[in-house]
Order: sequence, then C-alpha cells, then structure tokens
Amino acid sequence: MNHRLTSVLWTGGFLLALALIVYLIRPEGGQIAYDVKRTSFRTSPDGVAALYRGIERMGTPVAPRMTPLVDADPIRGTLVVLEPTDTPSPREVGALLAWVRDGGALVYAPRFDPASSRRPQAPPPVLDSLGLALRRLPPVPEDEGARSDNRWATHPLTEGLPPASLPVQVVILPGHVAANFDAETQDSAGGEIEEAERPPVPPVPTRTLLRATAAGDADSLEGDAVAEVPLGEGRLLVFADAAPLSNANAGDDPMAALAVRAAIAYTAPGDTVFFDEFHHGVRGLGSPAEATADFFFGSPGGRALFQLGLVAFLAVAVAGVRLGAPADPPRDERRSPLEHVSALGALYHRAEARETAALLLISRLAQWARTPPPRDVAGTNALLDALERRETADDGALQLRRIRSAMDASPTDLIAVAAGIDAFTHTARRNQRRSRV
Repeated sequence: MNHRLTSVLWTGGFLLALALIVYLIRPEGGQIAYDVKRTSFRTSPDGVAALYRGIERMGTPVAPRMTPLVDADPIRGTLVVLEPTDTPSPREVGALLAWVRDGGALVYAPRFDPASSRRPQAPPPVLDSLGLALRRLPPVPEDEGARSDNRWATHPLTEGLPPASLPVQVVILPGHVAANFDAETQDSAGGEIEEAERPPVPPVPTRTLLRATAAGDADSLEGDAVAEVPLGEGRLLVFADAAPLSNANAGDDPMAALAVRAAIAYTAPGDTVFFDEFHHGVRGLGSPAEATADFFFGSPGGRALFQLGLVAFLAVAVAGVRLGAPADPPRDERRSPLEHVSALGALYHRAEARETAALLLISRLAQWARTPPPRDVAGTNALLDALERRETADDGALQLRRIRSAMDASPTDLIAVAAGIDAFTHTARRNQRRSRV
C-alpha cells in the first residue's frame, strides 16, 4: 500500500468517525432547543409553514413581513407574531399596541423560557404591557388524585372544535397573580424574593377561549391557554404556547384550526395576513450566495457540514504539501558477478532451461574461435566440429569430445560442459604459449 492511499484511507476514516460523533450527539428529533423558530420559512417540525399555507389555501392572501414594526412599512392587515426570537423593542411594542387599538388584529404567541430556580421569568413585553404574564402549570403526580381539565369556551371561533390533543403546560395569568404564584413557589423552595421595582400594570379584560386547569390534593392553578383580548377597536388572539401551531402538530391539534379561523375572520376581504419574520432574524430574501452563507454559518447543520468540509480540505492540502526539499531517490545497489551468476542459474534451474544455459556456456567457445555464438544444438555441433579440425593437441581434442558427450546427454550435463570448456581453454592457452617459445 503506497503512502498516498494510506493518507486517503486515514482521512476518510477520520471524517467518518467525526460524522458518527456528530450523529450520536445530535439532539433527539434533530432540533436544538435554542434554535426553535416559529417562522413560516421553516418546513422543519418547529416551523409554521403549514399554518402559513393553510391560511393561503383557504383563499386569504398571506405574506412575510421582514421589516421592523417602527421606522419602516406601516403595519396593516392581520399580523401573526409567534414566539419571536428577537425581542421587540419598547418602541415596537408601543407601536404594535397602538395599531391594535386603532383597529388592527394580532395573532400572538409569546416566547416562553422555563424560569430559573432563583427568580421567575420576566413577562414578555407585549403581555407585560397588557398586565398579563405566562406561567407553567405545576406538575401534579397522577397517583395523588391529579386531574387536568382543558375546556373550550363558547365562541364563534371555537364552534365544533374537538378537545386539544396536546396537554397544556403554559397558561396566561394576570401579572399580579403570576407574581404571587412565583413568590409562593420560591418561598416554599427557600429562595429569595425580590421586591417589584414598579407597580404592576392593571390587566386588561380577556375572553377565555381555552381554559386549562391542573389540580391536585394540595395545589391547583388554572389559566388561559388561548385568550382573545379586545383592545380599543382591535383585538388580539393570544396563545400561551405556539407548539400546537407548529408543523409537527398542526395537522392534529385544533389550536391550529383556531389560528386559521381567527386569521381569516380578523382579515378584511382583499387584505393580507402578514407573518412577522423580522423578529426571527429574517431581514430579506437575499441572494443565493447570502442564503448559502446563512445556511453554513447560521444553522447548526450547516456549521457541522462546513467544519467537516474544512477538515477534509485541510487533510487533503496537508497531504499534498511538501515539507522540505525532496529526498534523493535511493541508489541501486550493484550486485557482484558471482551473485548475478547465481541468480541467473537459479532462474534457469526453475525454468528447466538446460538447453538455453548450455548455449550460453558454449558462447565462450565461440568467442575463442572468433565466430558468432550458436543459436541451437546444430550450431553447437558445427562449432565443435570446426574446433576439432583446428585442434592438433590430444588434450584439446579430448576436452572437445567431453563437451560433445555432455551436450548429447539427456538431460544435458551442464557441469560437465562447463568443466570441459574450462579445461579446453586452459589447454589451448598453454599450447599457444609453448608455440611462441
């Protein structure tokens, strides 16, 4: 396995392990709690695209509003504000309530975060301005005779609606009642109670559409899960929790049907229902490049993909970067002649090429006779005949006969051939020296 393939396998294994870790530590349902957005642009379980499209299919125009509530386009039509992730400013809250008093219609669900153990949660600005607050129903163990009762009030918007499918956990209370409830809860838990910095705002009168009651042997609390608030010439429909309106629950929970009914009933013919997207961080549709950048840098899944891609790029880049000067290629080690002959002989032996080996040995005789080396057995016999005719010494003729006999043996006796050639050349050199003397 070469170095490049090893690097690729290590990189692939690392990315696979990282993806597995990201998959295992993901929140259940694939949604991070602080990333829940009730926006009509989301088709994920936490979004409200189903509510947006449901109103549109009933024949009422809908559109997103991506501008603030002040110093921008005037507020008109029916405005839907569901759990804004960006808290409206005091000026925006004042402008919104003034618009409602002048005849506007608002479908509203405040954002509720669980209260800490030391202090209660501050009321959402819109509810605080109306003297209302949100509180979670206390959990009552079922084995202590607990009961939960959710009742629809008689109202044109609630006619024929089945009971709510989701248990109501958050209710709307008058601000002073909620504050007293928090004080009792903290006092029983041994917490510190802070004095109110300002007198509570008198609560506005409300029309209960869905009453939620949780009661046990010791404590009980009831409040509005859905309430209609007449305000001047306009009105608000307030949901304590927008979860029933989300894509995950809109098909089964009658609260979503109530929201659709209210949006259609509150909107004048030819007017539009606007979903507030500005306070979910949407400042405009933007270009494809901006949408891509927002996905990769503004969402958990996009950030995870961007980090995986960055790690893969760095791994490939580092694998291709040469650190330092290139090393010289290793020098080929030269083998000794004896090692070369041994390797060549072992090769011929495994191939059983005795005839080829014999012809290579006879080529030494061809060099002695200054003739081309023989290519086959017939050429070898012709070479031996020519040397016998030229040879006058008895020792040389004897060695040539030994060579011929070894060549004719079956199988060819290579050792005898090599010994005969060595003896013949030794004898021929000795005779030549004698003749010169």
